[in-house]
Amino acid sequence: MRVGDEAAAVAAGEAVLWPPGREHTAWTEAEALQAIVVNWPAS
Repeated sequence: MRVGDEAAAVAAGEAVLWPPGREHTAWTEAEALQAIVVNWPAS
């Protein structure tokens, strides 16, 4: 996954949190991507 200019590998079962308004992307190398996404407004 990538958040802004920073990229990191994420394994199954791990969680990722990024700040509001930051450009982000996620992809897989071999298998279909499965994700649970929770989005809430900033307070």
